[in-house]
Amino acid sequence: MNLAIITPCSRPENLRRMCENINNIGSDAQGSVKIFWYIVHDAENPAKCDIGCYTNTMAIKGGVSGNLQRNLALDRLIRSRKLSFWVYFLDDDNIMHPNFVPELRKAVETYPSAKGFIFSQELPAGGIRISEHDSVKVCHIDQAQYCLHTDLIGNNRFVQQYEADGIFIEKIYKENPGEIVILPQVMSYYNFLRR
Repeated sequence: MNLAIITPCSRPENLRRMCENINNIGSDAQGSVKIFWYIVHDAENPAKCDIGCYTNTMAIKGGVSGNLQRNLALDRLIRSRKLSFWVYFLDDDNIMHPNFVPELRKAVETYPSAKGFIFSQELPAGGIRISEHDSVKVCHIDQAQYCLHTDLIGNNRFVQQYEADGIFIEKIYKENPGEIVILPQVMSYYNFLRR
């Protein structure tokens, strides 16, 4: 299984901690999950990215809230089509739960026809943003709460507005009923690196 992690970067000071998190997640993968980390910088403010971690770096100017950067990585990933990927969007202030890879692998094995998973997320104050059918909509879901297969993403891209993460998943979820499974597990930490 191939996992592409896409990070639009506006906080390069967090990349080393993110790399440590991804290395720890990857070390638990038992070789069955190959991780590719795509870091996309704003070309007007490029950052040095010498962190020695699964990275592919690129840059593009402009956009809103990293959406243009996400789209660039998606375009390159989907256009290559050499491999089949699960895609996870991880902002540069979030981190993955230590059980992310084992839980994703288990979900893929349990639901082999699924093309996407939505899961819960721990909030900074310790609360939980619960994943449920009614929460898959704008302003109720964060992009670090879903992982989608490239087959499901297809030509869908992020619009250039702040709420794009909710718009993106809400559209895909509505257009593909039954192909996205909602899991109760917490698999990410929201704004963890802002603490």
